[in-house]
This record gives sequence, C-alpha cells and structure tokens, in this order.
Amino acid sequence: MHVKLILPNTYVDRGALVGLPLFYLADPIRGADDWQAKAIQMLDEHYRGNCAVVNPSRYDETHPLYGCKAEGDENVFRRQTDWEHYYMSEASGHGCLIFWLPCESRENPRPRADGPYAQDTYGELGYWRAMLEVSERGGTLRPMMVIGAEFGFHGFKKLQRDFARAVDAPFEIRTTLYSVVHEAIRIANLSHH
Repeated sequence: MHVKLILPNTYVDRGALVGLPLFYLADPIRGADDWQAKAIQMLDEHYRGNCAVVNPSRYDETHPLYGCKAEGDENVFRRQTDWEHYYMSEASGHGCLIFWLPCESRENPRPRADGPYAQDTYGELGYWRAMLEVSERGGTLRPMMVIGAEFGFHGFKKLQRDFARAVDAPFEIRTTLYSVVHEAIRIANLSHH
C-alpha cells in the first residue's frame, strides 16, 4: 500500500497533502473491529496511493498498516480530541468525512468501565449534524461527509430521522462499508474537479 496514513497525534502540513483527497475514518474505536484497514485498502486501490487517510485508531509498529504512517510533527496537538477535530474539519472540506458505525464486537467489546459503546461517536455525529443543518440554512458550505451503519447498530433509525430533519429531506445512511467508501470517493472526486 502507498496511501499516506495519518495516525494520532501526527500533524502533517497541509502543503504536503496538496492535491490529495483527505479522508477521515470516524467511528467507535474501542469495542469495534478493525474495519479501518478494509476501508484504507479500498481507498488505496482506487487512488493508487494518491490520497491521505486519517485514522484515529492507535496502530502500533506491529500493525500491518503502520508502515504507511505519514511523517509529521507529534507536538502540535495536546490531546487526541484536538487532533480529531482538526482532521475531521479538514476532511469535510478537502475530501470526505466517513462515519462507519459497526455493531459492537463480540470478541473485543468495549470495556464497561470505559462507558457505553460509541459514546464519543454519538457526540461527533451530533456536532456534524448541526454543521450540516447550519449549511442547509445557508450559513456555511455543506460538509462533505457520508454515514454508514451496520444493521443492528443501536440508534440507527434515530440517526436517520435526526439527519433527515437537519437537511429537511430524506437522508441516506448506507448499510455496507463498500457503499460508504464508494460514496466517499464520489464526494471527494466532485470536490477535486
């Protein structure tokens, strides 16, 4: 693989990414399986390495994709949440913000002491729903984003209703990772032409 993979808390200067679509993989991390590796592979195959992917998972040297890690400054962001917010905003304007909401892993569920599964992701979705709503009312550019959820993901129907209300129209939440990634590619390609 040749994709430029940006992992926490690496800051890669935007100048090093000029001309490359930027994708941010948003999801519940703790308690979910490594769907990001599949998404990264699909993006890499489509763009043949000519894209950047931001993955909030903390891959270490033993992960097969760690070798794709982009070099950058590790001292820009004090906390991972600051890093996440920065790159979510960047991707929503220079590629696509991808939300994939898998069901909680049966083999590696989120430790109960860490709180409910997907608690941070629900907050992120609320923030981006508000951004979408503001853009629909003429306040800002519409964020480039796509949302997908596995059947059985808790809150699927409510998410669909909330996002439909934000845009005052039906809002599609895709149900396969393949369809989410391909819609993200379509959105990113529109923004780069």
